[in-house]
Amino acid sequence: MREWTIYIEGRSFRISGFYLWVISVLLFMGISYSGISIVRFAKTKNEKAIVAKLMEKNLVIKERLMGLKEEIGRFQQHLDNIVTLDKKARIAWGLESIDKDIRALGTGGRASNNPGIDPLVKDIKMAIESARNVLDFEKTSLSDISLGIERRKSLLEHTPSVWPTTGYVSSGFGWRRHPVYRKREFHRGIDISTLIGRPILAPASGIASFIGRRGGYGLTLEIDHGFGYRTVYGHLHKVNIQLYEQVRRGQVIAYVGNSGISTGPHLHYEVKVLGKSVNPKKYIINSKVSY
Repeated sequence: MREWTIYIEGRSFRISGFYLWVISVLLFMGISYSGISIVRFAKTKNEKAIVAKLMEKNLVIKERLMGLKEEIGRFQQHLDNIVTLDKKARIAWGLESIDKDIRALGTGGRASNNPGIDPLVKDIKMAIESARNVLDFEKTSLSDISLGIERRKSLLEHTPSVWPTTGYVSSGFGWRRHPVYRKREFHRGIDISTLIGRPILAPASGIASFIGRRGGYGLTLEIDHGFGYRTVYGHLHKVNIQLYEQVRRGQVIAYVGNSGISTGPHLHYEVKVLGKSVNPKKYIINSKVSY
């Protein structure tokens, strides 16, 4: 194999072509490896920088998610307060309460203790879904409460509850001896003795359903209050409203008289519930007339 002469600092060296080729190959491999190492180092450094930035962004996202979770928690507390008010309103207005199992429909799940982002996202999604279900439920419930309150108010407004006039009760509800015929009978109302011409006030709102003479009751007025309530006023001197006229509680509807079979001026007052006469005193909540 051919030999080569190499001069280094005035000294000569002879080397075969094979060894020169080996040295050349080793030098090439060394340079190549160094280049690859440099590239790898640069690439690794760049990747680390990217990972560091991603971790920083991840931390920011996590902090924001934690803040959002806390905000949702405060919002859920407000929802709990609304549910509490819902329950109190139903009790206050005598409305049917909602079973706790029904309120729990569509909600549930427990927050995760894992601090990772994925569990946080799942917890937030679950909390939002739960809040949405509660809001939808309360929207329906509050609508029912509003309707129930209006019905309740209407019922109270149309339920006889005050004295129709002033005076004293000369004959109560139940069995008695008739003051004229002197025979035992069932008295379907109460007699309130008072001065003739004294105003009679509607004990509840309603519509005049009858005005006219009715046997021993003389001039009689009947008011239909709705909800199954009717009131009857007998022995009147004069009626102050027209047939089928709407009246309001406290409105002057007639005047005390002495018409029909009567021993003196008084008001015969009846309360009927679903067509059955009941003791009017059970539907009088004040000790004297007040509106």
